[in-house]
Amino acid sequence: MNIVKEQTSELTASLHITLEQKDYEDQVAGELREYQKKASMPGFRPGKVPLGLVKKMYGKAVLADKVNKLVSDALNSYITDNKLTILGHPLANIEKTGTVDFDQNTDYHFHFDIGLAPEFELDLTKAGTLEYPRIKADKETIEKAAEDLRNRHGIHSHPEKIEKGVSISCKLQLKSEESDDENKDTKEIEVKYDDLTETYQKQLLHQGNGFNMEFVAADAFSDNSKAKQLLSVEDGDQTLTDTLYLTVTEIHLHEPAEMNHEFFAVVFPGIEDIDETRFYELLTEDIEKQFERETDRYFLNKSVEALVEGHRISLPDDFLMKWIVDNSEGKMTEDQVAAQYESYARTFRWQLIESKLSAAHNELNVTTKDIRNFVKSYFFGGLSSFNEESEESGQRMEGIVDMILKNKEEERRIADQLAEQKLSSFFKTNIQKIEKEMSKEEYFEMIKNENNQ
Repeated sequence: MNIVKEQTSELTASLHITLEQKDYEDQVAGELREYQKKASMPGFRPGKVPLGLVKKMYGKAVLADKVNKLVSDALNSYITDNKLTILGHPLANIEKTGTVDFDQNTDYHFHFDIGLAPEFELDLTKAGTLEYPRIKADKETIEKAAEDLRNRHGIHSHPEKIEKGVSISCKLQLKSEESDDENKDTKEIEVKYDDLTETYQKQLLHQGNGFNMEFVAADAFSDNSKAKQLLSVEDGDQTLTDTLYLTVTEIHLHEPAEMNHEFFAVVFPGIEDIDETRFYELLTEDIEKQFERETDRYFLNKSVEALVEGHRISLPDDFLMKWIVDNSEGKMTEDQVAAQYESYARTFRWQLIESKLSAAHNELNVTTKDIRNFVKSYFFGGLSSFNEESEESGQRMEGIVDMILKNKEEERRIADQLAEQKLSSFFKTNIQKIEKEMSKEEYFEMIKNENNQ
């Protein structure tokens, strides 16, 4: 076997593989003998079919299979042994190879085109100085978050009578004149007293469980969308105007938690001596950390764009367009690829930069230990019953992690998430930035304007 590399341009080359009979004949003969052992034909005992007949029946297919495998293995070995960094995968050059005749020829010639990755020096300063948005929590957002926390940690009770602010569990029933079936067309719902129109509020006020009344959904709410949502129907549905029978089954009252030390300790456990001022400071910090996850992602994307633009990496464009068409398995035409090629080229350039980053900064690589620790933290971080220092608990935890990571799609998702987090943190530290404070509204307006450009 012989392989010759011919440089066809700065970033492309052609590989000419010559396969002689001596390279494959022993493997083909061995495979045919295996076929002979298993062959079964009328007139011959199992395993006793003449080798010549087996070769006549299966020889061409076996030869083609062995030749293709030898060529594939040789191609991959040559690329590895010669440390060729290629883009995509080798493309068979059908024009140069021509038709392979397994009936007549004994020596075979194959030609492949390859795209070579360009050489370049990684330089993070080429990203320039980027703007990092620092979103500040406004008073409305902070108060809304405080209200949500108070409701989440509030007290739930069941008053005997309906008052303002309660929710009412009810049974709705459409009762026809032809039937007295109590269970016909019933629906369990829950309505907020304050959402009802004044007429319905007056009828329900101070009533208790078991109270029933006529109910027309279209008349019961000033906001017709609530009626449609309650009954799970669309505009024009007859149920909205039907006279239904409503029976109160349970009354609920949810009272928000009081702003006191007990509430503060539940929301921020482990922090001592929290008063209302300190509570709002901690809450503001938490909200702005949540915003930071959003702006970290923004800065990551901007860093990637700036590094791709700054490095101006050359690519074997013609080869890559052919490779994309080939890799699409008939789903894309040359014209379609050409129209979208700039987007593909940016992806290739970023992959080259990312590869350099990973090679130069080992801390960016996601390890199996990283993935397992993430799963442990996510599922067991808040469970005191799992003590990793205990051998029994540790074994149970490892077993559960093993079970979760059997789902390879989930494992890949976690690995991608961790890789993004590591890269985001790396860019925040190593790419020059200027922080700009802004409100949440200003940030999303900025994103909107950038997307419209």
